[in-house]
Amino acid sequence: MFIKHDRGCTCRGDPAGDDVHHFSAKNDGCAEKDNVLFTIKICNIGDILKGFGVVSAARVAQAVCSVVSRLDACSAARVAADHCIRVAVPRARFADAESLSDACEAWICDVCRLVALVPFWTELGCVHVWLSASWSARLGGIAQRGSDGVSGFFSEPVVDSEEGAARYRSDMAVASKLLCLIPRSAGEGLDGSALAIVWRPVVARASHEVLYYQSTVRFEEAVGDSWLARGALEAVERIGFSGMIDQAVVEAAVVELEADPKVVLSAAVSSVGVIGSAWWARLVRRLDQAPGLAARLVLEISEASALARSGEVGRFCEEARRLGCQIAISDYGAGYASARQLVTIAPDIVKIDCGFVRRSTTSVRDRAVLAGLQQLAAAVARIVVADGVDTFAHARLTDELGLVWQQGYFWGGASAFRPWCGAHAPEDQSSPAMRFG
Repeated sequence: MFIKHDRGCTCRGDPAGDDVHHFSAKNDGCAEKDNVLFTIKICNIGDILKGFGVVSAARVAQAVCSVVSRLDACSAARVAADHCIRVAVPRARFADAESLSDACEAWICDVCRLVALVPFWTELGCVHVWLSASWSARLGGIAQRGSDGVSGFFSEPVVDSEEGAARYRSDMAVASKLLCLIPRSAGEGLDGSALAIVWRPVVARASHEVLYYQSTVRFEEAVGDSWLARGALEAVERIGFSGMIDQAVVEAAVVELEADPKVVLSAAVSSVGVIGSAWWARLVRRLDQAPGLAARLVLEISEASALARSGEVGRFCEEARRLGCQIAISDYGAGYASARQLVTIAPDIVKIDCGFVRRSTTSVRDRAVLAGLQQLAAAVARIVVADGVDTFAHARLTDELGLVWQQGYFWGGASAFRPWCGAHAPEDQSSPAMRFG
């Protein structure tokens, strides 16, 4: 799919076309015979109403309708009273597909992802929309229907005040700077995009063996300001679009795993509600076909995300383990997770928050806290990692406390180069991947 736009899509004018405005009762009546009907929901329409007002929300819905029509020129679309977009696509459009269900899912996935990355402009600033969709059709007199099952949209509530509305508009404007950098074609990594993945090793203190490389998305250079870049990521999380970042990071890691059959990589996932979404379903199929690849993928969840969305974490971990992936909890101790919560999640890896390590060399109290966190983490996880090991003193202290695996500047900063290239262990030695078995 391709969309041509100048600074996104304006919400003032540029209608979807006569076919949209004359999406008549006749079309609705024959839709089940000749068309596949899609219902597209704007998941963050409530936030948009609070932050931008009724008029802007209506214009955004109309602009989304216009974009969807352009993405698939053979479709006819209209905006319903509930701000949903009803789209009729001729069944002939999917005639070559082996499965109508798979074809409709792919259509939904492409549309939802593409439209989420387009800024829609209003008098009060730009807006990004998070979409979900369902479809229905009749084949041989039998009704068929399906949904992308989109979840993973969790935004901070917009306070019902002018201050809350202004905060949401500001967050949307800042987040847009980052969202517009995400590649529009999914599943191909980030090569050639404005974003970059950087890698940090988790290393054994004694043997210098690398357990895995943690992947993190870096966009400071693309945004042009490190302070603004941090603010953009926080704004993306507040408006509920962190799933877009997660998708880019996870799929980039999978691309690297496919390219190198020995490396073990991790990818951070903050939107643990992605289970059942279109992009997660595509990832599941990809990993199901390559179980050896899944065994080399570590999915990292921050302790803060685990606490905030505890209801989704269990489901996420269960699905990830079914695929063969490992689960890591990062920033442990910063969010004050209880022992019961750790036992419930049952992570394979626990990474102690970097702050405890960095303070431990100058504070007896923090050293005692670090020792306690190490003991608790070791009781529920097979591997405990000390993050924030930036100096030789940090490395020696954490080693004395029994923290074999370490991460920090002492072992290497984040690198945009692939540090594992040419650094594999000999074939007859135990590889890091085997430690997860």
